[in-house]
Amino acid sequence: IMLHGLGGNGKSTFELAASLCPEGSIIVGPTALKPNKKESCEDLPPGDLSKMISGQFPRWWSYGERSFPLQALRYLRSSFPIDPNRVVIIGYSMGGFGSWNIGLRYHDLFAGAAPMAGGISRQEYFLGRDDRSRHLLGNARQLPLWILHGDSDEVVPVRLDRNSVKDLKSRGLPFVYEEVKGGKHVMREQLEDGPIRRGLIEFITSKVRDPHPIRVEHHVINATHGGAYWVRVDELRGKQARVVAVARDQTIQVVCEGVATLTLFADPTLIDARKPVRFVINGKEVHTGRLASSLKAVASSLARTGDAELTYAHSLTFTTPTDLPK
Repeated sequence: IMLHGLGGNGKSTFELAASLCPEGSIIVGPTALKPNKKESCEDLPPGDLSKMISGQFPRWWSYGERSFPLQALRYLRSSFPIDPNRVVIIGYSMGGFGSWNIGLRYHDLFAGAAPMAGGISRQEYFLGRDDRSRHLLGNARQLPLWILHGDSDEVVPVRLDRNSVKDLKSRGLPFVYEEVKGGKHVMREQLEDGPIRRGLIEFITSKVRDPHPIRVEHHVINATHGGAYWVRVDELRGKQARVVAVARDQTIQVVCEGVATLTLFADPTLIDARKPVRFVINGKEVHTGRLASSLKAVASSLARTGDAELTYAHSLTFTTPTDLPK
């Protein structure tokens, strides 16, 4: 999935995307849509600036489950025999912002994300550091990243990606960062030939998602992107949440912060629902027993992703007590 920059369209990026992808790939280059003028940017504080930016430009930074790139992915799944474990999202400039944000919010849908000449937040472009959006960087633990920026970018300051790289390093998260010395906003030459192009092609062709991870880590800033693999945050307690869950030996163990309500699904690759399953949240056993299959579990997990690999027949929902230790 290739997301174009401001002033471009899907057609303008298609040739580049096609040149980067191996034979047998399916490439989709959606064209950004102009949102409702009353709709706020999701990575700007609510207010006049957010509404002004939203109303003037077509954009990718509508990040809910019905965002256009995610709908394009659903269309691909329904229309072509794609491998759901080898979907990569790429974006340049405005598309770089989109690939950062859509990739990190829905990291279980992608094998990797390659944001180029972009940034994680429009707020950082205008107003300074955005710690709320930066909370999402924790999701890079399960989303391989390949990042490109020119150090002389005259449109999107390189400091946006430098700050993200610094944060990724401080968290011990893996990534590839290519900073082009003297590189301006448009780096056509580097993407048409040379080691940067070869590195990006290698990234695109080599990344494969693991659809059944034993360990899931998910960072949430609103419930629209509450799910990841077999974990779903239904309701936040506060402005952001973090969940680390491990499924092993018929036990699902969870450590979470900022979570009011949580649904845990039994991935049949990891958990045998015909046998007793033990659930532990923040050190406290909250349930032990067999799990009944339900159409609700199937419908809700399939509706969230449209991905058969991430569809489950067994689930339990828990209200997280406020007295649990952090």
